[in-house]
Amino acid sequence: MIFEDNITLQNTAVMDVDTMKLRNENNFLRNQNVELKGKLKELTVSLEQAIGPRYNSIV
Repeated sequence: MIFEDNITLQNTAVMDVDTMKLRNENNFLRNQNVELKGKLKELTVSLEQAIGPRYNSIV
């Protein structure tokens, strides 16, 4: 994307709003990713405990 030197104030405000929306979405997705990694770890431990030594041969 090429930006010109004559960007209007209105365009700058729109870009600021878009930037804020993207930051919020990015933060939400990062937090969701952390939660999902935690759940995956819990499920992996539960699976290991449920099937015992056979787990290593499955994965």
